[in-house]
Amino acid sequence: AVVSTQSTGRMNTPNKFSNLKRSSLIKEYTENLDELNDEHISACFAIVDTDVAVMVDCLINHFEKPNVRTLDKASFTFLYNLEKKFTLRHVHPSYDLLLQSMCNNITEYSIRDFKQLLPIAQKFVNFPFNFRVQHSRSESRGLFSFTYDGSDTVIKANPLIMALNSPVIAELEDFTLDVSEFCEDSVHLFIESCYKGAMLDMVKENFRYLFTISNKLKVGWLMKECEKFYSHTVKQLNNNSDNAELAFAFEEAEYQTMAFKKKTFQNCLDNKLNSKSLSPFRGDIIQSYLGDFICLSKSKLELCQAVVRSDHHILVEALIVYLEEHSDKVVQTVKNCEWFFKNTYKDFMKKNFELSRRLLCVICAARVKAGSNDLEFILLAIDRLFSLELPLGYGRLQVGNIDSVQACLHFKVDDEEPMIAVNPILLCINSPVIKSLVTDQHQNILEADDFSRAAVECFAEACYTGKPETVTVDNFQDVFKMSHAFKVDWLKKKCELFFSNYVDTKFNQSCNYDDFVFAVDLALFQMEKLKEGSFLSLIISAASSNILPSTRTKYIQQYLGDFETQSTCKIDICIALIRSDVCLILESLIQHLQNPEVKCLNEKSRYLLNKLDLSVCFRKKPELRKVLFSALRNLTEVDREDFRLILELCERLSETLGS
Repeated sequence: AVVSTQSTGRMNTPNKFSNLKRSSLIKEYTENLDELNDEHISACFAIVDTDVAVMVDCLINHFEKPNVRTLDKASFTFLYNLEKKFTLRHVHPSYDLLLQSMCNNITEYSIRDFKQLLPIAQKFVNFPFNFRVQHSRSESRGLFSFTYDGSDTVIKANPLIMALNSPVIAELEDFTLDVSEFCEDSVHLFIESCYKGAMLDMVKENFRYLFTISNKLKVGWLMKECEKFYSHTVKQLNNNSDNAELAFAFEEAEYQTMAFKKKTFQNCLDNKLNSKSLSPFRGDIIQSYLGDFICLSKSKLELCQAVVRSDHHILVEALIVYLEEHSDKVVQTVKNCEWFFKNTYKDFMKKNFELSRRLLCVICAARVKAGSNDLEFILLAIDRLFSLELPLGYGRLQVGNIDSVQACLHFKVDDEEPMIAVNPILLCINSPVIKSLVTDQHQNILEADDFSRAAVECFAEACYTGKPETVTVDNFQDVFKMSHAFKVDWLKKKCELFFSNYVDTKFNQSCNYDDFVFAVDLALFQMEKLKEGSFLSLIISAASSNILPSTRTKYIQQYLGDFETQSTCKIDICIALIRSDVCLILESLIQHLQNPEVKCLNEKSRYLLNKLDLSVCFRKKPELRKVLFSALRNLTEVDREDFRLILELCERLSETLGS
């Protein structure tokens, strides 16, 4: 037969034998496989044609001989011919038996033989596959070694089974793999699973081991089995599930995302939590899982953020509840949850007023030392999360007792009195000046000796509540001064409104002198210190419309008093208030100049002569012209500057009144 095949290139064996007889003859012929050459084996394959099961049985018989532990040349020839005959249409159970026999009996490979065998065996196997090989934890005959760096521990395994299961192992240059990152139990469990083609003893406690090894060694079928196990476990969750079951579902989803950048588990958990059965309990479940915010990992937070979908209030409420119960951990929590204070939630917080108010309350209650990095961090977090519009408009923010010298900002009003402790976060939110003093210059004590204690307390209270509810006539000026000094613009506007209401109420026909002086003093302060005239405009309008001229004149005369001792700004205010009765001020000037002790013009006299419109006075009371110049003529110590001023007055009067 061999000679015939060599000469003709094909086998012309008469079809005289039954299949059974032919199989028997072939098995007998190949009994001593190692004695056959390539031509003998090729002739046998030609004779059996498509009945490859016969040849598989022959090779199995060879492998099961006690003295066969390696692959000889004839075995490889058999395998090459079987590979040529192998097609998916002719898959025969005998191929499975061949793999099982080979893995059980062939225990010695050279690297060269192994690399030749592996691609052939890969064609025959279909996973998951039971190799029917028993793994012993004390096994020593396996050629493949799982090793531990820095340790003598070695776990032996069948190299062919390992390489068929894992493409990572198949690509190794030798039969060694370092598995220091895995515990011994997990490696044994992995080997047993690969041998049996099934997850053995799969429970939640060892799930992570198998899942990790199967992913890192790319054992595809085992990865799918792990995913099925996780999916089945998650589907069993309900509102009565204990913490251990919930923790498993969340932690494995978090781990998969973090370690392997996959979201299969996360999507599975997301679907379950948002299902009809669990959606009503989702908030409680997530809050229970989050636990201590200080210890949370970013991946854990991101997982919860993903599964709540657009229901951001779940995480916000969980954070608020935690901060309310752990007010001493606000700073650490905010630092650990920095992702939360990005722009992701800014629009949401803007639309949810009550949640925004509650969260701001608990954050502002943080015990942070003025001038510390913690305060700067908290302020930055607030700016990221809240679209703050001042005043805050949240009503009174309950920020706890502010009495600790270490933890608060203080106003020093008087050396004799205790300092006033205030909330540094709220004060910095309201005042850019205070924020700069505290964060840039690291001050924790602000000098406030220019202000009354009541005004400082009112100022701080207004920053807390967004309303100047405790502003009174007694503390108004200092509160107004503070709002300007610390650039709390909204409070300054509220003070201006308070002043406007005061003038509207008090400036009437029954207006008393004290009310008049209070308003004018404030207008004087505003003009002298702030260089603003809005208060004066209000007073002029109200005084000219609502106060009797005689009363107004009387009050102005009393208020101005001795003009020599008054500021030029106060003189200007009186001139503006007296309006057409400006002659009264000129008469006061004349009376001053007629004093025998007055020898020359002083600063205030010169100022009045320049400021007053003398032509108006002289038209109203012509006799004052003669009296004024008579008083000027009697001055005995007129210097060049005074002389020039008097000449200018004469020229102006000549132009307006004529000679």
